[in-house]
Amino acid sequence: MNNSEYILVSHLCTHYAVEQSLLYDLQANGLLEITTIKSKDFLHQDCISKFEKILRIRNDLKVNIEQMDLIINLLDKIEVLQNELNLVKNRLMIYE
Repeated sequence: MNNSEYILVSHLCTHYAVEQSLLYDLQANGLLEITTIKSKDFLHQDCISKFEKILRIRNDLKVNIEQMDLIINLLDKIEVLQNELNLVKNRLMIYE
């Protein structure tokens, strides 16, 4: 585990001007995974884009965490379906 891949939750909250409780609520609802290393909480750098997406949804749509969970799940399903559609299109191009 490389510690440079993790960002301290308190620094993240300061940078995005949000309460730490928001991140813990997101973790409790399965939207983010917070890792504890030597009694300090960190977020993996790969989760930052998802966190930013969650913040945009929260700020733009003014929704609660349960609604954010639903929106994120729907967006993930749309992305999977788009990838499957592109795969099918590419396969069909072979026969044209």
